[in-house]
Amino acid sequence: MNDTEFTCDVLFLIGCWEGESKRYRVHNIAEGLEFWGYRTEVMDFSHCGEIVDKGLRPRVVVFFRAPFDPSKRLVEVLEYCRVHRIRTVYDVDDYVFEPAIVDTVAGVAELTAAQRADYEWGVRAYRSLLFSCERATTTTPLLRDKMVELGRDAHIVPNTFNAAQRELADRLLSVSAEKDDKVRICYFSGSKTHSRDFAQCASAIQAVMRRHPKVVFRLVGLLDLDDSWVPFAERIERAGFMPALDMLRSLSECDINLAPLEEGDLFSEGKSELKFFEAALVEVPTVASRTAPFRAAIADGEVGYLASTPEEWEDKLGRLASDASLRQSMGAAARRSAMAAFSAEKAARKALVAYGLETPAPVRIRNEGSLKIGWIVPGLIIGGGGHRNILRAAYHLERFGHDVRLYFSDTDMTETQLRKAVREHFYPFEGPVRRFTGRVDEEDVLMATHWSTVALAESVRSLIGEIMYFVQDFEPAFYPMGSEYILAENTYRKNLYAVTSGPWCAHILRRDYAMEADSFRFPVDGGIYNAAAGNGEARAKRVLFFAKPEMARRCFLIGTMALREFHRLKPDYEILFFGSGSAKQHPQEYPVTYLDIVPTLNDLARLYATSAAGLVFSTTNPSLVPYEMMACGLPVIDLDRPGNEVNYDNRRDIALLADADPVRMASDMAAMLDDAEALALRSANGVDFAATFPSEEEMARRVEKLIVERIARTRSRSHARPLALA
Repeated sequence: MNDTEFTCDVLFLIGCWEGESKRYRVHNIAEGLEFWGYRTEVMDFSHCGEIVDKGLRPRVVVFFRAPFDPSKRLVEVLEYCRVHRIRTVYDVDDYVFEPAIVDTVAGVAELTAAQRADYEWGVRAYRSLLFSCERATTTTPLLRDKMVELGRDAHIVPNTFNAAQRELADRLLSVSAEKDDKVRICYFSGSKTHSRDFAQCASAIQAVMRRHPKVVFRLVGLLDLDDSWVPFAERIERAGFMPALDMLRSLSECDINLAPLEEGDLFSEGKSELKFFEAALVEVPTVASRTAPFRAAIADGEVGYLASTPEEWEDKLGRLASDASLRQSMGAAARRSAMAAFSAEKAARKALVAYGLETPAPVRIRNEGSLKIGWIVPGLIIGGGGHRNILRAAYHLERFGHDVRLYFSDTDMTETQLRKAVREHFYPFEGPVRRFTGRVDEEDVLMATHWSTVALAESVRSLIGEIMYFVQDFEPAFYPMGSEYILAENTYRKNLYAVTSGPWCAHILRRDYAMEADSFRFPVDGGIYNAAAGNGEARAKRVLFFAKPEMARRCFLIGTMALREFHRLKPDYEILFFGSGSAKQHPQEYPVTYLDIVPTLNDLARLYATSAAGLVFSTTNPSLVPYEMMACGLPVIDLDRPGNEVNYDNRRDIALLADADPVRMASDMAAMLDDAEALALRSANGVDFAATFPSEEEMARRVEKLIVERIARTRSRSHARPLALA
């Protein structure tokens, strides 16, 4: 066996079988990796010597909560990994690798001398193996930072829910179970060591129960209640520790979930968000302590509540206990947030980075209905949104089992350079990447992706099944009325079937050119763009303008004129231009902050989540920008032009479709910002609207569905040649 013959991609060694941590840290992550086509295996750490005995060659070995124990042949295993270049990763989900904090950990004081000695040995042994591995993974920023302080190459791989939990939650929510008139506040404590955590909210629960006779307290786990609970004995429901799916069923019967932690305690600050996202799966809102992970996950008052003092706990529990509609809306918002951020598939992506593996490889499952699909792509612009959209669809269609090829026109890059650029800057596409030379591979479908590629597709029509048109913009409007405008427009009169980005282009093509056209929605990454992206920071008096003077369709001049008048009306608002470095070359008569291009997507989401409004135009078809703004709760201002309402679900209470006259637009903006109730409604409507947008994979499934259904219709209408199925 040579070094490239891997027995699996990732081998997990479980060093702690007690409790549920192994589910979050091993089995869920393994499930996510398998989703992306990576092979995983799971073993008991005590049998790690089998790696040497059987000559196993995983690419990565992950030691989960395992001690440095030479009696388990660990020294031999580590040396074997070093010799065979197998990367070693240490994973732990608690602050159990620092001996100096042992006396501060809840529950340690209750241990016997022998138990304490075992605990202290474990902490030292965890620390030793952490130092022996090349990399480390953990659950929260605090734990990562503590590892980094020790000189470790550490990464966050968050805890997640798994497919079984998601499927059960879907079933539970689809059934209208009969409920009594009780309001159940629940706490799933697990072990007795959470008594100090529970003390943060215990008196508040009792106060709410005194005020609200219908409130019942459900306690699941091994926690003891003191004598202060005796007056409430008949309104307490007790259950012992239960498996994950049973716990989810119990959670679904409740109305309010508790996630108290002892604030300021290092051990507590290392705890993850799991109590929030598991309750959110069944639309139960959570009141949680203000630890850093909960602050990051919970937008206070939107997807849950945060509390620090007993008075705040009482106030927020009381609000939820007395308002069923608030519980319902907040629970639904929590589910949307959790589904977007805490799936095993998303965590697996972070794990791949942490492990030093490439981005998710396509799962090439060939099936009876698979198609040969070619894409003609005009050049390759690194970072180009249009190219990303094309390559996103092609990549996922490949993952779905179709035989996909890329043909690049209008490029000086070699095929080797093209393939490398596609994989490094876009997606790990596995299929053929070629320059278009007038030859194709008898595709069932050839997708033209720009007006200039339609003629190329037509030149090989006799070799393929059908030409389809992947339309992302009304491209004639890229040019002044002239030759290029008319040539681009002519491609809409070729009797081609169009698959369009968003509904507006499909609407125009059907209305003005009698084309057959269907659309897919833009994908919005809810794991990045969500209401919690601001980390609880209040919204500033700041208006964002997506300012791209180099692109005429972005209406830079209209935006700057409107903002000049807006500044006169609202001089206390900061005006921030972002999106292009060329904006600062056009100085304005009013104060402007130039951000150019925002460094990271997370920085961009934070900017959206902490600003007052976003001004963004595109007269040829929207980009992702307005929808990503909405996902972060940022009210959007767009142009009130004929048909633009199509981009906002044919509604006018989501984006503010403002008069295109700059003075009137400024007045419309100022009026919206002055009306707090209307502003909040647009923000909420925008979040709800963005939540209906698909993930990348769901978007690609829609494209696949449209292609397959079109082929079926074509075959039923004519005796076309048989499809080239795998």
